[in-house]
Amino acid sequence: MMLTVVFLLTGCASALEISVTNTRSVKVIKTKMELGNETLEYTGVVDSKEIVKYSFKTPGKIKEILVTKGQKVSTGDSIAKLDEQELEFALSGARASLKAAEFQVTQAKEAYNYDKDNLIKMKELLDSDAISQDVYNQLTLKTKVSEEQYKQALEQVKGIRADLEHKQYLLAHATLVADTDGMVVEILHEENEQVAAYYPVIAIRSVDQIVNVGIAQRDVERVKVDDSAVIDFYGTLVSGRISQIAEAPDLDTRTYNAEVTLEDASYRLGSITKVNFDIGQVSGIWLPVNSILSDGEDYVYTVKDGRAFKQIIQIKQINNGKMMVEGLESGQFVVINGMKNLLDGMEVNISEE
Repeated sequence: MMLTVVFLLTGCASALEISVTNTRSVKVIKTKMELGNETLEYTGVVDSKEIVKYSFKTPGKIKEILVTKGQKVSTGDSIAKLDEQELEFALSGARASLKAAEFQVTQAKEAYNYDKDNLIKMKELLDSDAISQDVYNQLTLKTKVSEEQYKQALEQVKGIRADLEHKQYLLAHATLVADTDGMVVEILHEENEQVAAYYPVIAIRSVDQIVNVGIAQRDVERVKVDDSAVIDFYGTLVSGRISQIAEAPDLDTRTYNAEVTLEDASYRLGSITKVNFDIGQVSGIWLPVNSILSDGEDYVYTVKDGRAFKQIIQIKQINNGKMMVEGLESGQFVVINGMKNLLDGMEVNISEE
């Protein structure tokens, strides 16, 4: 009898303990339809807005490389130089050619003026029958020839002067100068190496950065250039704006690349980040993010008649710490605090609504 009494008392104590333990205090909210911002969430990759490849406008031998890989440069900084000796020789030759051509112009002009004045005099003699028409015609032809020679000499000077100006231009640009603030990302040639005209020598990326985002076909019509975006760098939020959307999809991913220009940020190229596009407002049931649980499926606990019940939901939107969900109706009570220790059907006490 003693053992039976002890067993019964122990059993009662255990039942009482379970009853107390299985009742949980929770906080709930009552669901309702409300407006929230509709967003599209994507993953992006940080890239430079522009990479400029600098090249010389004439072939030659590189005399100096004035920067190193990874070096920051400012607009107007010299970054590389050509050996100018051959350019100076070419320029001197062009100046000599111009001087000779200008002398030819002077001579051709004098010859033409002489023939033209002589023809005027011969016209007077022709009118007085002092010379024959044939003689006058020969002088007329000679004057036309000298006039043409004078015009050709002028054209030759014009061409040589243009060549001289081009050589002056090449000499003036024998030093590469950065036209943007940025960082040297590649040096493609070495000092004393011959380089072809317009062949890249140094590559510099601009300080302006973008995030490349592949937009799915179903969403590409829902965003447009100048739409705002929020970029999440591991908890650090940065504002951005869509600056460009590709007209054609990528052949491999079948997504449309959108460039999002960062308004004020500097991150390592290739960094992975989250990008949220705000595309308007949508009506639905919005819950706090921390009220939603997952075990392979997203779910919440709803309360009815003093008990908590697991209810499967689908997440449709995420914005500002809230999620718009499907699978619930207006007027239901959803647990927002104390749900982690609940079991399906467990009794609960609502401590606050």
